[in-house]
Amino acid sequence: MKSKKIKTKNYPAHYLALFLMTALLLQGFLMSSTSKSDWMSAAPLLDVSETVAAVVEDTSRVFAPVTETVAAVNKFYSLAANEAIVLLDMKDSFRDVNLAIEGVFAFYEEASIQMTYVLDVSSVSALPAVAGAYIER
Repeated sequence: MKSKKIKTKNYPAHYLALFLMTALLLQGFLMSSTSKSDWMSAAPLLDVSETVAAVVEDTSRVFAPVTETVAAVNKFYSLAANEAIVLLDMKDSFRDVNLAIEGVFAFYEEASIQMTYVLDVSSVSALPAVAGAYIER
């Protein structure tokens, strides 16, 4: 299927100026030909204040869950930041940091010793069995 190319019409600029001037003159004529009583009778038709109030209320009702969620997330991060300040306060805790580092090193040292016992198969004298079947060497 061949795509149709839209041909652009390159009108001279004075055509646009003539069109705009005609539209503005027509608008000016229509505005000046109406009387004050015409505008007073048209004002209730153009009044959208009740509609704007309804749209604002509907919009706030639609976005209420989103705003509540954003407020709850903001409160969570604010509380988490306040608690993290206490946890990460390092002004008098160099002794605690050293204690924690030594504890981590001691844990890994003991874990490596225990892991060698778990993985040591040199003392196993029984022949391996797979799913209840006896395997000979």
